[in-house]
Amino acid sequence: MILAVLTGDIIASRSSPTAQWLPILQEALAYWGSTPSDWILYRGDSFQLKVQAPQALLACFLLKSALRSVRLDVRIGIGIGKETYSGRSLAESNGEAYILSGQAFDSLSQYNMALKSCFGQKYDEYWNLVLHLALTFADKWTVAESRVLYALLQNPNLTQIQLAEQLGKAQSTISEALKRAHYVELKEMINIFKDQTEYKCSCSF
Repeated sequence: MILAVLTGDIIASRSSPTAQWLPILQEALAYWGSTPSDWILYRGDSFQLKVQAPQALLACFLLKSALRSVRLDVRIGIGIGKETYSGRSLAESNGEAYILSGQAFDSLSQYNMALKSCFGQKYDEYWNLVLHLALTFADKWTVAESRVLYALLQNPNLTQIQLAEQLGKAQSTISEALKRAHYVELKEMINIFKDQTEYKCSCSF
């Protein structure tokens, strides 16, 4: 089975009290499943998450918006490949996806996200370039923009009016925040990645 494993940590976590960021990190991870089978925390501010391969970028930017909503940020290495063993805990599981995720995380330098997959160099080069371009605006998300994005990425079917009611904001405020955060472009990128990766996964069987 081909899946995505995200290996990450919180940037400058010691600059903020753990109680400020840990609950929202746990909430964002729990969106994708249960611990310890789907996600784990380790070494205080590090985590690993397993998701379906086509959902990898959505998971990354959901996590990023969650952490930026509390004035922090995240580094993530994405590995896409086969899982050869699924243990009771993610720490016990292994396979190509886990190895590639660790390699992607270890490669992080200028940019805070990187991807390595079983789909070949051209796929990886293309999506790493797209990720880097996306980070040129995502790295500038404000707390307010991040809170709106985090809520909408979790509930993509919400209208702006419903989102405004949920967050206690004016609809015009929500609209402006989404524009500044480039939500339309982000959503299109996530959807194209989902479609391409679903196709790649189907061709691998």
